[in-house]
Parts: sequence; structure tokens; C-alpha cells
Amino acid sequence: MNKISYSQISMYNDCPLKWKLNYIDKLSIFESNIHLIFGTAMHEVLQKYLEIMYYDSVKNANLLNLEEMLRDKLIEQFRIAEQNDGKAPCTKEDLNEFFQDGCDIIDFFKKRRGEYFSKRGYKLIGCEVPIEVDLKKNIRMVGYLDVVILDEFTNTLKIYDIKTSTQGWNKWMKKDENKTQQLLLYKQFYSKQYNHPIDKIEVEYFIV
Repeated sequence: MNKISYSQISMYNDCPLKWKLNYIDKLSIFESNIHLIFGTAMHEVLQKYLEIMYYDSVKNANLLNLEEMLRDKLIEQFRIAEQNDGKAPCTKEDLNEFFQDGCDIIDFFKKRRGEYFSKRGYKLIGCEVPIEVDLKKNIRMVGYLDVVILDEFTNTLKIYDIKTSTQGWNKWMKKDENKTQQLLLYKQFYSKQYNHPIDKIEVEYFIV
């Protein structure tokens, strides 16, 4: 069974030759960078907060030292990238600058969390919820949903995709079909895999 991700589909739509060189000819040379390192670390920190908040309590979630967690995750991802690439993925100054930005994001998130995520009538289905759907013979689409939350009053699911951005999303990025179609596909696949009515599924990018 061959497995593909949305990133492969997106690359193929942009340039079939690039997709062939990367996934068929295996000629790609991938190197990590500070943006990927920061994105991975921030995802894990915010997801941990939400898991403690929904599965335990808001009080205990707020007691988490998210700044320390972010620092440790950044260092961890930095070392993994350095080992894989054979060189540092960024300067220590860049790493520290992104850490400071991350602390500001965490501070904003904790102060405004109630505007985005509430416990009253809501249930966390999970973080990194797996999606695996057969598209055609021997081809399966795989992916992971960052955050899935159920509105218990309306039986409506909200699928959140966390995106880190240095300058937010402008109007062109918001209209980018490669971005918007990703969540629409996930919506369809979640409905099919988990047997939840598609009209009871909403999708949203959570940009930090």
C-alpha cells in the first residue's frame, strides 16, 4: 500500500516534475530551518496545554511552564536537525529570537485562550488525530489533524490546523487554494473515516 500526504499532493499540483524528483527519483535534498523547528515546537507546546486543559483542568493547564517547555522543544528540534543535516539549521541568535517571539505568543494565548477554546460544552477529541483513507487501489492518503474539538450541544466538530507565521496571513495567503483545500480534504476524510456527518464538521486555521 503506497501512502501519500497532502504535502505530496500540493507539490504535485504546483510542479509534477518537482514531485517526481522528490518522491520517485529520490533526488531531493531537504534541510531543516528555524521556521520548521519553531513550528514543530510551538505545535507541541500548545497541544500539551489543550490536552491538560480539556482532560484535566484549566487551572492545571495554566500551571504548566510553557516557556520552559518551548525552550526545551526548540533545543530538541535544533539538535535533531543538526544531526540529520550535519550542520546547524540556524544561528543561536535566531533560535533565541524565535524563543522570545514564542514566549510572547504563549503570553497572548493564555490571556485570550477563552476567546478560542472553552471547556463549557466542549470536548477534546484529540491532538494529532490520524487520518487514513484509501483513495484508489494501493494508494492511501495519510495525515494528522492538529486539534479536533466536539461541541457537545450541537454535535459539531471543529478541526483546527495550527500555523505559525512571522507576519500573519495576508489576503493572498488566505485565498491560496493549496492551504484552503487541505482542511476541506481533511473534513471529507474525517467524515468518511470516523462516520461523522460532514455538515457537522467545521475547519479553521489557528494562526499564531
